[in-house]
Amino acid sequence: MAFFLLLPTLLSLSWAESPLPPVAALAGPLEAPVGPPAPEFRKALSALNVRRAPDPSARIRGMLQAGAVFRLWEHVEGPGCAAGWGKIDVDAYACLSDTEASDQAPQSLPLLVSYPLPTLAESAAYSRTGVYAGVAGEKAILPFIYGRRARHGLAPIYASAAAYAAGEAKVGEEEAGQAMLFVGSESTEKGDVLVRRDGRVVPAAEVVLYAIDRFHGRDPAAEGLPEGSLLAWTTASKGTPVYKAASKEAEVATTLAYRSPLLLLPTPADPPGSWWVVPDGVSPGVPGYVEDRGGLRHVTVVPPPADVGESLWVDIDLAEQVLMVWEAGQLRYATLVSTGKPGHTTPTGIFRIGDKAVTWDMASLPDAKEPYLVEGVPWVMHFAPRYALHGAFWHSSFGRVRSHGCINLAALDARWIFDAVSPTLEAGWSTVYESPLHPGTTIRIREGNLPVVDRRTTLK
Repeated sequence: MAFFLLLPTLLSLSWAESPLPPVAALAGPLEAPVGPPAPEFRKALSALNVRRAPDPSARIRGMLQAGAVFRLWEHVEGPGCAAGWGKIDVDAYACLSDTEASDQAPQSLPLLVSYPLPTLAESAAYSRTGVYAGVAGEKAILPFIYGRRARHGLAPIYASAAAYAAGEAKVGEEEAGQAMLFVGSESTEKGDVLVRRDGRVVPAAEVVLYAIDRFHGRDPAAEGLPEGSLLAWTTASKGTPVYKAASKEAEVATTLAYRSPLLLLPTPADPPGSWWVVPDGVSPGVPGYVEDRGGLRHVTVVPPPADVGESLWVDIDLAEQVLMVWEAGQLRYATLVSTGKPGHTTPTGIFRIGDKAVTWDMASLPDAKEPYLVEGVPWVMHFAPRYALHGAFWHSSFGRVRSHGCINLAALDARWIFDAVSPTLEAGWSTVYESPLHPGTTIRIREGNLPVVDRRTTLK
């Protein structure tokens, strides 16, 4: 919960100019408006746990990374902290022992890195040559630079940019194909290097950057969605045909490219719902027709859980690989996702967002048949142990099953949803957990219109 500071407006008028009578003529003395004091700004010198009460045994409410600046609203007493506790939000307290005053205001996390990343269209040539025309000056969309080993063998790691430039021996190696995370880049006489979180570097020529998908969801209100129509996308790699009649024997008017956005209207068909009308699909004023299972994904509307009310909630249809955000009975946002592939199915049910983290290192279980380790996965929203909605920078298969059970989102979608759902992440915080005063947003995961079990638990 944010605090707002209201300051009185100071008027520089003489009594002759002012329409108000002198102070002595008023019925009583003037009193200054009462409001919360202005917050202090503090900097965490190491990673800090935020707790629900000023006590080291209290439940964790969130986390602060080393170097993060946060708002301190009040000094409070409590055990287990030599420097005293600070109230940093409603039901949120941090031990101030390893903090210092700051003159910088807190910033919303994650901070995004500006780097010219390759587009999907460039990815094929870039994988072969290691050269690309990255979009310089493009708005930053990711918190890190992500890459992998450029060729077979091991990527050399050096102690620093200076060590690399001086020809010093490498201090480590990275396996081919392993995702690597970098916080920035530096130029040297021997070429550019990419900087890891610990300050070590890898020559940029040894790294292939992930081609980042700029795909994002749709706002029905902005598109002026006609009544009875549905948002849809094409998902066939070789294109989705638009026919002149609702029959595969009809002439194909055009073929739509992969992931083209559409508006669909229902059409009488046998069986119902097997074909859709595409307004202006053949030409302006002449509709076309697409087959429901012919490379198509679309929004589906199923009544919400009974207790959602007017609040914002998230609905995911595994059958369509579509995520929908609803509020007050209106569709606010819709997009394509990638959920669990066979053998790694995404669980169905009604859940709540239990925690949100700006980034999270994700790894497989020790005995996994398909081991993986991905550093710095962005915008992670857990709804069950080891299951989360999160950004995925390593593929662009949204609209198709692909994951190990999580719900993969394109980077721009992940950020939008992360900011929209609860619990709210305060400025400077890296992680936040739901609590009785800050419950997580409801999320329903279903397979078409099949019923699901309510798996939400009572918050304590």
